[in-house]
Amino acid sequence: LKYNMTDEEYEFKYIEAFTRFGLKRNNAESVTTPETKKAESVSVKPYQLSDEQKANIARIQNSPAREIDFEWIGSTLKKFHGIQKNVVIPSRATAIMSEAFTKGLPIESVTIPASVNRLQFASFDKCSNLKEIVIDKVGKIGSNAFQECSSLEQLELEGVSKIGNGAFVKCISLKSINIQGSLDELGMDTFSDCSNLESVSLPNGIKKIESRVFLNCKKLKL
Repeated sequence: LKYNMTDEEYEFKYIEAFTRFGLKRNNAESVTTPETKKAESVSVKPYQLSDEQKANIARIQNSPAREIDFEWIGSTLKKFHGIQKNVVIPSRATAIMSEAFTKGLPIESVTIPASVNRLQFASFDKCSNLKEIVIDKVGKIGSNAFQECSSLEQLELEGVSKIGNGAFVKCISLKSINIQGSLDELGMDTFSDCSNLESVSLPNGIKKIESRVFLNCKKLKL
């Protein structure tokens, strides 16, 4: 059977592919071909989107994420393939895998349901457009989970038992942190190099705090 994609699906797959591989076609670029041991530089002609194509992309970015945007292994979210700005993760998810959300995605906010008990290593690594995280009682936030999310300005968590090493390292726009409930462990370098961090509220009774949690947070007054 032959299936013809709609214009919307075509634009979605186009922008998804280039976003996934970190390519931008607004300006001329060069690519290196591996056909010979001696790398050659090949000029790529710029691809200009029409106004209609830009409108289609904007419409998709501002719409809710769809089931086909999520790739699963059982109840574990393996990969997000959409380009939406505001993402609500389905309640079927119990864990989010490493690099499920990757650098270059336009995602600005993410809502993680209470069904998720674990964020794996670098699950939102370098999502530089991410401004808001809504987390409902996630048990463990893995190492480097939100590393270099440079647009994140405030963080409110409740019901998190462990935050791994470097989970929020180099979140340079982060100004305030408010963690409520029972927190057992803060890993090494959890909030290090958050250069604009000014205020932190942590619960009593933390059992283990590793070294350099607030290293180079020069604006923080404890």
